[in-house]
Amino acid sequence: MRTFPYIPRLFWLLLAFYHLLLSAVAYVYLETHDGDAYLYWFAQGKPVGSWFSYLGFGTDVVLFLNYPFAVGLELPFWLGTFFYSAIGFVGILYFSRLLLVLLGETLSHRWVRYLFYSLLLLPNLHFWTGIIGKEGLVFLGLSVLMWSVYHQRFTSLSFVFALLFLLVLRPHLVLLLALAFAVAVLLSSSFSKRLKLRFLLVVVGVMVLAFYPVMQLTQIRYWDWERVQHFNAFSRQSFDHAQSYIPLDSYALPEQYFAFLFRPFFESSASVYSWVLSIENAWVLLLHLIGLPLLLYYYPKGRPGFWFTFVLLFYLLAVGVYLQRYSALGIFVRTKIQFQPFVLVLLTWALSRRAVAPPNSTL
Repeated sequence: MRTFPYIPRLFWLLLAFYHLLLSAVAYVYLETHDGDAYLYWFAQGKPVGSWFSYLGFGTDVVLFLNYPFAVGLELPFWLGTFFYSAIGFVGILYFSRLLLVLLGETLSHRWVRYLFYSLLLLPNLHFWTGIIGKEGLVFLGLSVLMWSVYHQRFTSLSFVFALLFLLVLRPHLVLLLALAFAVAVLLSSSFSKRLKLRFLLVVVGVMVLAFYPVMQLTQIRYWDWERVQHFNAFSRQSFDHAQSYIPLDSYALPEQYFAFLFRPFFESSASVYSWVLSIENAWVLLLHLIGLPLLLYYYPKGRPGFWFTFVLLFYLLAVGVYLQRYSALGIFVRTKIQFQPFVLVLLTWALSRRAVAPPNSTL
């Protein structure tokens, strides 16, 4: 962080305190609302098997990682929360490195620094990366992977480890990342035809590796389009008992996208938590409305252009896929932190271009 003098060191200390504070808020929230975190830390019953019986995909990965600490050492739930909060903060630091690199010298502009601060202080990101669960682990893996892709360090240990970790934890994300990467490579003019072919062969291999665990975790088992539609519909309907359930099937497609990305939006803010989310969503919506046209205008070329295309495609694919599986605001709020922050990086970059543009320049 020393190479970016425009951001005072005090900010990073305050950011760590802010993250720890929201982790504590999330901990208190869990005590009154329950959650998967207790399951992950074996806090609501004894384990049903030995340590290596949890060696698998998805939720089993989290249980396997937690077993020696929660069961073997019998560490308390609050200490596990602190560990996961620290992991989540490392992911946020990696995420901030991306933002710092992209904004660069534009951070000398006061308004760009305000944009930088606002993005890193979004409460939902800190809330869900500060508790025991998949979100903090996934966000760290994605941040490391995005950093490596931006710098095109495809053979680095950090890239390989992040990819393999995401493959066992959230294999469907790896499928989406691989597909977005393949299309971005095809659209890019930065790579030779020979290099594109090598990339595509590797992508096919990664997708083959991810396909089996995805079929098992979704319980689809084998590929059949009608079967996929059936299980997606069943997944949506399984949320009808949730307090935040919304009947997406009765919504028009634009309404579905709005609900996923920007709700709650003051329409049912009956608690402090809902109000905070609504204010955050209003800010995120404003960033989209202003930033997207600017992004299209200032779209970069070369290596940044390839990375921007990759992030946008991943964002669109993830939203489209999760809309087929989920139908409750609670799960929307948790899920979108896996991809929305990265597109907000692009929008913040676009706004920074405009902020430092000459006064007489026009779109």
